[in-house]
Order: sequence, then C-alpha cells, then structure tokens
Amino acid sequence: MLCGEIQGVYNMLCERLSVGLVFLVLGLSIVRCEGGGSTVPLAAPNEVTVTAGDGQITITWNAVSGATRYHIYWKIGPGVTRQNSTKISDITVTSFVHGGLTNGTQYCYAVVTANARTESNLSEEVCGTPTATMRALSVTVTGQGIVTSDPAGINCPDDCTESYISGTVVNLSTMPANGWRFDNWGGGLLRPQPDNPDNNGWGQNLHRQIHPALHPDCGEERERDGVER
Repeated sequence: MLCGEIQGVYNMLCERLSVGLVFLVLGLSIVRCEGGGSTVPLAAPNEVTVTAGDGQITITWNAVSGATRYHIYWKIGPGVTRQNSTKISDITVTSFVHGGLTNGTQYCYAVVTANARTESNLSEEVCGTPTATMRALSVTVTGQGIVTSDPAGINCPDDCTESYISGTVVNLSTMPANGWRFDNWGGGLLRPQPDNPDNNGWGQNLHRQIHPALHPDCGEERERDGVER
C-alpha cells in the first residue's frame, strides 16, 4: 500500500511538472511573438522630382503608407549612396527646399521612407542644376546718339535689349550725336503678366525699360535745378 501511495504521488508530481513546462514553453513563445515579430519592409518613395531655381533645388515625392518621416541623401554629381552622401533627416512632409546651393553645379538626390524601426531602400536618383535668375534690360533712345552699358550688352540703337543675372548693377552711358545733347532718363518697370504679385524691384516677370532723351543742341545754355546744361 505504501508503495502504491508513493507511486501515485510521484505520478501526480510528474504530471504537474509536465503541465508547468508546457505553460512555460507557451509563455516563451508568446513573448517572442510580441517582441520580435517580422517587420514589413517600407516602400521607397516614388515619383521623386526636382525643380531647380536660383541657388536652390526643390525635391518632391509621393507619400508612402506607414511612413512617419523621410530622409534625403544628396551629393554633388550622380551616384548617391548612403555612404558617400550627406543626409537630411526627419522630414515630415513630401517636399523639401534645399537652399544655399551654387548656381551651375549639379546636385543629385535619393529619398528614403522611415519610421521608428526601419528605413527603406533608396529611391530612384534625381539630379538638378540651380540657375541664376535672369532679368531683361531694354533701352529706347529718343533722338540721335548711342547708349552703351557696363557690363557690356547694350549698344543702342543697334542692340537695345540684354539679359543680366538678377542683382547685377548695370551702368548706362550716353554718347549724343553731333549737334545733340543728353537731356534726361525716363522709363521704369514693365510687367508682362499683370497678375504677378511681385511688385518690389525686378520680379520674376518684370523687366526694366530705360528711355534716355537726346535733344538737339541749339547752342543754348539752360539752367535746371541750379545745374548748367
């Protein structure tokens, strides 16, 4: 009888131990599933485009589902990789203006999608070259004579329109023909697109037209504003 009781207690202990091991294994499986499950890879942004401006490039792309931020990798010239490029991090919109660039230099970009866990592959590389904004200067001579410019470009009446990089200071000089004298400057800003809101200085669609007036010189001396002419 004693042996039977001992055997029964032993069997019961073995059953409880076995059940405990089963729960332990299940618990470990649950922890592993919750903490280390597979991560769905993020798609790289597509439709990446660049728009070059004066000293800047705007990069745009399509939004990616599951992304919380985007990173941009860029370098001068093609061949962007993570290792050889500069990273612009944590962009939360689908466009970025990269300023402070050198006009005439090619810049190349690749965009990645990112979240708290991972980062996508690089997008297709795109490149752009910023270009200085040009402004047109036109001269119309009234009378007989020549108007020239420094920097060169204007030699009116033969060549009366020239484009210059925005911000360039252009000096105009008059050379009246024999029997003619310089009288005054006239002109101002012209706006080919009337709905353009830029009306301070030379806007994107503005150019300046100058009208030097050259009058016949009859040998008379006139005083205007205290200046002998």
